[in-house]
Amino acid sequence: MKMCEMFADTPENLNTSFLMASILRMQKQYIKKTMIQLNITKGEFPFLMLLYVKGNKSQKEIADTFIFSEANVAKITRNLEDKNLIKKEVDDNNRRKKIVALTSEGKKTCKKIIETEKEWENQVTKNISNEKKDILKEILNEILKESFEVCN
Repeated sequence: MKMCEMFADTPENLNTSFLMASILRMQKQYIKKTMIQLNITKGEFPFLMLLYVKGNKSQKEIADTFIFSEANVAKITRNLEDKNLIKKEVDDNNRRKKIVALTSEGKKTCKKIIETEKEWENQVTKNISNEKKDILKEILNEILKESFEVCN
């Protein structure tokens, strides 16, 4: 029996965290196929998306964003560099500082992953009205803001 079948008839007994985590697991499962085709690991994915959304970052900024060690960031960025998805450049203001930027191939890869995420979202929300989708986004945004408050 699949997880969605086990809990489908008892949503009132499930907490929000369980529901969000379950949805996220399913979404990751869906985009995993695309990531495999693109030769991207689940550990590399957030790095690419950070650079795509926020632009160039130093390795320290990436480490601080994800609460990773700089050594871990260096390893992942080295892998992405080997795949020609990112490039490292020396910061003109601080020669010891490395700036990480997406290559054109990295940008194409991010666009493909975003396209796959949109396909997934369209599929799983196809029977939900736009009004309900907007309400859901508002509620999730409120939960996200409160989560930051609780965790900081």
